[in-house]
Amino acid sequence: CVDVAWGERKALSGSTDGGIMLWDLDACTRVPMQGHVVWISDVKVDSDARYAVSGSIDGMLRVWDLRSQSCVRTMQGKWSDVKCIAVHWDTG
Repeated sequence: CVDVAWGERKALSGSTDGGIMLWDLDACTRVPMQGHVVWISDVKVDSDARYAVSGSIDGMLRVWDLRSQSCVRTMQGKWSDVKCIAVHWDTG
C-alpha cells in the first residue's frame, strides 16, 4: 500500500513483511521505519508529510512523526485486523 503527499514530494509505503518506507520522491531515497511485524494493510500520510498512520492485519494502528521517523502512538482496539484507514487531519 502507498500514500503520497504530493506537495511535499514524499510517499509512505507499507509491505507484507511489516516494513514501512518513507520515500523522498525528488532524491529517490527511502528511509525504513520499524514498528509493525506483520502485513501492513494501509497507510495514510498528511498533506504536509509531517504525520502518518499505518494499520496492520494484527489490528495495530501506529501514528508516525515523519520528521523524526519514529512511532509516537500505538493503538490496539477490539477489532481483529485493520483493512483500511481514513483520517481527518486536524491541524488547528
